[in-house]
Amino acid sequence: MPFATMATPLTLLALALPFLFCFTQAPINNFWPLLASWGCGAVLVLLALARCGSSPGRYQEGETGVAPALVSSRMLAAGLLVAALISAVIGLLQYFLGDPGLPGVQPSTLGQAIGNLRQRNQQATLLSLGVWALLWTLVQRQGRLEQPGSATPLQTGQAWPGWLTGWLVACGLALLAMSSAATASRTGAAQWLLLLGLVVCWRVSWGRLVLGVGLVGLVLYGAAAWLLPRLLLDWTGFASDGLFVRILDEEPGCTSRRVLWANVLHLIAQKPWVGWGWGELDYAHYVTVFPGERFCVL
Repeated sequence: MPFATMATPLTLLALALPFLFCFTQAPINNFWPLLASWGCGAVLVLLALARCGSSPGRYQEGETGVAPALVSSRMLAAGLLVAALISAVIGLLQYFLGDPGLPGVQPSTLGQAIGNLRQRNQQATLLSLGVWALLWTLVQRQGRLEQPGSATPLQTGQAWPGWLTGWLVACGLALLAMSSAATASRTGAAQWLLLLGLVVCWRVSWGRLVLGVGLVGLVLYGAAAWLLPRLLLDWTGFASDGLFVRILDEEPGCTSRRVLWANVLHLIAQKPWVGWGWGELDYAHYVTVFPGERFCVL
């Protein structure tokens, strides 16, 4: 069996699994997810060593001018995109069903698209990474098509048809935009604007097609943010705050993000150079007497 035949799916699995692993157990809920992530990292290291061993001359110093990478940029983008697409499906199932009752899918409640990461902002960030990976892959494909005699091959050796590429990009973009809107994450909204801003800045090198795809994605994201809460109410009778409600309506009292940001800035001011230590933020928040209100949803 050729090494690449086995290495490619293993690499994709090792890149995607840390974002999709959902099995936890008390008393340390993060133990098994962390163990799975470290295991995936070990697999990537072993695969990189195996590549170096199978083609030692290719990675000799001076031949390529750079050190061998743990994983190629193309594989990294593919792994992030796979993780984001699967997580997008999980998020939509959670949004409309709450607990889908499927193995490997984190239970949630209606209107809460948290993915297997179990937190809306982290889910939105993963989906934004997926959008970025999708746009980057589209840029790379454009560059290969502009080179004479170069094409993106299928396993049969033929080139991807243009209609198939367009259809896959459209479906992937729509899925990521809808699921990102389902999170109702303000962090996710900021990431979409930042992503589009970067595409605008790089429009000369990335091309108008990618800019157009990014704009379409933002429109789909906004439309889904408006439509999904209404669909949820019509189909399930459950009312959930959508993205626009969460942006326009300030949360009351100690649950306000302004209170949280004020607390964090105060903690930073207490120890601006060395910080409070790794994993000590909860303790710092607990022992600190804040000059104003204390954020109460940690």
